[in-house]
Amino acid sequence: MSSHISLKTYISRHLGAVAILPVLIIASLTLGIMIPAIKTRTGTLQQDQASSIADQLSARLDGGERQLTALAAYINKRQFTPGSTLTDLLDTQCGNGEFFEVLFIIDDTTFTIQAAGLTPSRRQRRSDFIGMDLSGRRFIYAPKGTKKPAWSKCFLSTVNSRPAVALTLPLTHGFLVGELSLDNLAGFINTLSPKSELLTLIMDNQGTIVTDSQRRYWGKSLPDDGTTRTKSTNQSWTVSGAFEFNGLKLLGAVAKVEKTDWKILAAQPVHKAFEPLWDILTLIGMGLVIAMIIVLPIAWFLAGRFSRIFTSYAEQAASIAGGDYDISWPECKTKESLLLGQSLANMAQTIKQRERELKTEEQRTRDLLINVPGVIYQYTFNPGSPHTGTFSSPALERSLEMFGLDFEQKNFVNLFEACIPENDRARFRLSVKEAIESASPWHYEGKFIKPSGEEIWFDGRSHPRQTDGLISHYGVFTDITQRKELEASLRLTQFCFDKAPIGIWRMGKNGQVIDVNEQGYKSLGYSKKELCRMSVFDFAPGFTTKDWENAMDHLNRADPSPLESLHQNRNGEVFPIQVIQKLMVFEDREYCMAFVQDITERKQMEEIMIQNEKMLSVGGLAAGMAHEINNPLAGMVHTAQVMAQRLTADLDIPASRKAAKAADTSIESIGRFMETRGIPRMIQTIIESGQRVSEIVNNILSFSRKDETTISTHHLDKIINKTIELAATDYNLKKDYDFKQITITREYDDSLPAVPCQAGKLQQVVLNILTNGAQAMQEAGTLKPRFILRTYGDSDRDMACIEIEDNGPGMDENVRKHIFDPFFTTKPVGVGTGLGLSVSYFIITENHKGEMTVESSPGAGAKFIIKLAVGNS
Repeated sequence: MSSHISLKTYISRHLGAVAILPVLIIASLTLGIMIPAIKTRTGTLQQDQASSIADQLSARLDGGERQLTALAAYINKRQFTPGSTLTDLLDTQCGNGEFFEVLFIIDDTTFTIQAAGLTPSRRQRRSDFIGMDLSGRRFIYAPKGTKKPAWSKCFLSTVNSRPAVALTLPLTHGFLVGELSLDNLAGFINTLSPKSELLTLIMDNQGTIVTDSQRRYWGKSLPDDGTTRTKSTNQSWTVSGAFEFNGLKLLGAVAKVEKTDWKILAAQPVHKAFEPLWDILTLIGMGLVIAMIIVLPIAWFLAGRFSRIFTSYAEQAASIAGGDYDISWPECKTKESLLLGQSLANMAQTIKQRERELKTEEQRTRDLLINVPGVIYQYTFNPGSPHTGTFSSPALERSLEMFGLDFEQKNFVNLFEACIPENDRARFRLSVKEAIESASPWHYEGKFIKPSGEEIWFDGRSHPRQTDGLISHYGVFTDITQRKELEASLRLTQFCFDKAPIGIWRMGKNGQVIDVNEQGYKSLGYSKKELCRMSVFDFAPGFTTKDWENAMDHLNRADPSPLESLHQNRNGEVFPIQVIQKLMVFEDREYCMAFVQDITERKQMEEIMIQNEKMLSVGGLAAGMAHEINNPLAGMVHTAQVMAQRLTADLDIPASRKAAKAADTSIESIGRFMETRGIPRMIQTIIESGQRVSEIVNNILSFSRKDETTISTHHLDKIINKTIELAATDYNLKKDYDFKQITITREYDDSLPAVPCQAGKLQQVVLNILTNGAQAMQEAGTLKPRFILRTYGDSDRDMACIEIEDNGPGMDENVRKHIFDPFFTTKPVGVGTGLGLSVSYFIITENHKGEMTVESSPGAGAKFIIKLAVGNS
């Protein structure tokens, strides 16, 4: 039989005073009545508070929505383009950030920012946002296909990486987006007296805290115990009851904000809600104290008996606290003491086991933190002295490797700041100051120069947490040097793409233009945005869908090869191009890459080269023919001249008279016969025809050989003026032709230097062009015939240029291509030889190593262009 008795029996034998029992009964009844009433009253007040905040917040969001809707309608009506006027309008709407801290206009094709409205403090960074790609932000897709505004879920702000929500409205060709900082909402809901200790939370439909009146719990979630759910679809609020959050027991109520599907939770610490009850309990406590004073003398004796037992237990518990878990317990006379000893022994073994597990978990956590990319750290400081604090990190070796600094150094903050480049230090200090003073998350990205001189890029982030009056920032430093190098490489690649000297096109499989560089869209006279709404069929004349399909099929079967085609610019002008196409696959999508080069100039050079080759070959043939014709022609003309002399009676030639007398006639009779029969006229015709053939032969020889005349420098305007004076003597009465009736306009470049040339040959070329043009205008009956003569310099090629332009009938493509061919003429047979312009061409290209071209079309006159090298010798 056990010698132990129960503690209740032991006390009942020795404690006869039970005066305290009535007081305890009264206290229990009071608590049973007061607690439900206080809880109901507190819930009602919190319901009203939550509903009021929800209504005010809805009204505020409605106001912002109306403001942005009116702005969107105004922009659509005015059709603004990105510029200072639109920027000023957006800046005005932002104001000082009372509601929207930033307004963006986003292109609906590329999803890049076209214009940005900012508060005054951020406007100097406007260029950072223009062109930013927001295709990864989900809120810009919400209004697509509808004209209604859409509120986004919570995200990190584009401008300050702080929690924010966005209101997005569709525009004609894009979206209007306004970002609302949740810090503004936190200030809006923090309107109650601190004495009430009321905590107001705004949560999304997942129970995640969007913002709160104390600005401490953003991003946390409430326990999923029904405290944040509404009662029914027809009732927007309900008493949430008591719940625990962040170590506090709270009592609160929920109201719903229909527009954003948010919930407003107004909660108050339980101890504050039941403060009236504590006053009552205080009175009850006083009664208990009085009762205790009465009972104390009786219990004093008994306490002495128990003190030795509990003192021994206290000593054993102190041993457990000191880490001694394997101890023996004293013998006890009561069951309760025995159970207490057994419980303490079990507690010691449980603590021992948990301490072992805690050490294992701590080592595991340290191993995990060490292997996290970057350097995890804790920066702790006193709010009274925020600029002094201590750094600590579980990865000291990595901090030494990344920064070359030891986090445990007392002056680590100063050493770290000294390694920031001088031009970045002000920005670094400002970011740290703002994060510390506002107890908000910190983010900084910039360069760092190690003590060894090595330069890296780093990214620093942290979130604050207050414990025991001290604020600690928990964060991570990451080396982003490789990412920055990749970004720089991508920017360089994009720059090379945009500034490439040939057109680079990226098109879809159906011929739709997806992207094009500057050379591509400038060559057609469109903007990049306009071309990205077009397909290849819009600017490739005659190119059909079937041609595109054949081209794609060919690219699938063979390697790309250059081909020639045509493009038509915005003004309707068609020009030749060379295209190299290639099919490419990127991220499971197939694109057609086209490299396009304008070959107009090359085509013109090819024509000039063909003409030069033609002239050289014809010149060689002409030289041989000229020599073969020249000798018999000279004999024929000489013989005709001798015949004319011998048959002319006016010449007293003894041999002729002797021959006439031998023939029983006289030289006078022969002369009369010759005149009667027109023989002298025929002989003269033979002589003139022979001389004309001789001139043609001389032109051929001039065409085929290089002139050895000395080249000297001359001013082109003087040569042209002398040639005009010479051409003015050209007059034909029968054809009613007079060069002086032609209007001459001179447009000379006075700054043009003297040019090395053969003045006589160059004068011959200009005269040929003027003569041909004048005759063409006379034959076509051109009203008010006119020549424009220009000189100017081509600095890119170091050449001097002459342009001779008329307003005559012009020429078609066939005539223009053959205009410099030898013996080619549009005049009737016997009127022209077809050598004037070919000889002129030879003089410019061979004698002067220059260029000679013509531009003309029917009815638009002709323009001859002569280019001579300024440095020619």
